[in-house]
This record gives sequence, structure tokens and C-alpha cells, in this order.
Amino acid sequence: MNWLSDLVRASTNDIGDAFTSTPHRQQITQLQTAYRQALDDIRGDASLSELGKQQLIARAWTNTRAELSRLQQLDFDTQVARYNTLERTVFGTAASSTGADAVSFRDAVDRAAKLENAESAMRLLGTSELSGDTVLARAVLMRAWEAGWNDVVESYACNHATVSDKLAELVALRQSLDGRASKLGGAMAASLTRPTELQNLSLTEISDYAQAEPSLSTSYVLNNRFTSGITPQQEKDARAQAAAEARTRAQRGE
Repeated sequence: MNWLSDLVRASTNDIGDAFTSTPHRQQITQLQTAYRQALDDIRGDASLSELGKQQLIARAWTNTRAELSRLQQLDFDTQVARYNTLERTVFGTAASSTGADAVSFRDAVDRAAKLENAESAMRLLGTSELSGDTVLARAVLMRAWEAGWNDVVESYACNHATVSDKLAELVALRQSLDGRASKLGGAMAASLTRPTELQNLSLTEISDYAQAEPSLSTSYVLNNRFTSGITPQQEKDARAQAAAEARTRAQRGE
């Protein structure tokens, strides 16, 4: 679909920008930025033990993944709704017609449905355009669109400037939706790469870590035991965790 594809890519056309700057896409971008900043903050937090950092990173990854899934699904649903609206506008439907108009539309659709190839569709489109049968012309357009007869679609678009932009947007939307159709709902968020701290953990372990109270570092506990309300249990836990982390490092030869 060269002519329409060129229109989609044209610098004077804002279709591509509109796709990348939807409210949900903007929220996704902001969320990803906030997530990266959160990871940096956690990794640099001296009050946390190594386990505590893992726990907070697990929480950040889990929560961000869930929110990305929600936003991506909303964005997908918005694109589908826009696609359906454009289809009704460009092709016309029986739902938008009443009485004789509805009968005429159904007859035109039935006639167009019998077209078996692009050549016959092009001939019928030309005949309907010459006779001023706009209903039949749109029915042929719809048949060509569904069948992927791009030359027929482009021929119609060239003669109907008022729908060319809408057709270009439909092309872009179809490409976008086709590329995402296999990524159902929350599965899209699986693309959020696991931080290195979580690489060796199962999803169950990550979930447990995300819900746990973050473990504090021994140095933080000792430095704040008299000023920040550190409890004896927190001090005991910090010492035990420090010993466990030391054993782990020794086993790794670090």
C-alpha cells in the first residue's frame, strides 16, 4: 500500500506522533522513568541490607509490571475503539443507515462480497464511481480493505480526499494492532526486564520478597539504635542477616 504508507510516514502527517503521545503512552513513559529512578535510589540506600535492597527492588518491579500491564491494556483498548470508529466513518455500516438506505447498503455489501479478485473490484469501483453510486463504492472499498487489495483502496483514496487521512490512520492502526494482537493484556508487561538482583529468583520468591518488610543494614541499625526508634528485634534481625550475607559471599568466594 505504497501511497497510503507514504502518507502515514509523511513528515506533514501527525499520525505517528499521535500514536506515541497518547495519554496512556505518556503515562507508560513516565512510569518507566520513575521505575529506573527508584532502582537507582534503592541500590544507593545505605540503610538497607543486600536482602533489603532485593526486597524493595522486587516490590518496585512487581508493582511497575502490574501498572504497565494496566496502562498497556487501556492503550490497546483505546486503539481498538478508535479503529472501529474510523471503520464506521470510512466504510459506512448498516447501523448508521435506516429504511431504504439500510437496504441499499446491505445489497451493496452482498454484491461486493461476491468479488473474487482485485481486478473485478477495481472494475466495479470504477463503474460505481462513474454512476455516482457512493454506497456501492464504499462497499467495494470495504471488501478491498478486508481482502488486502491495496490498489483498489488507494484508487478510492486518491479520488476521495476527505477520507484519505482517515484511511492512512486506519493503515497505521491496523499495523499497530496486528503487531500487538498476540500480546494479550498483561502479557505485554512481561517485557519489563528483571533487574539483576532478581535474576535467580522464582516469581513466587519475588512475590514473597515484594511483600516483606525490607531488611535493614547492620551499620544503619547500630548508628541509629538510640535515635531512630530501632527495636531490639530489628537489631537482632540485622545482625542475623549480616551473618547470612557474609556466609553467602564466602561460599561464592567473594
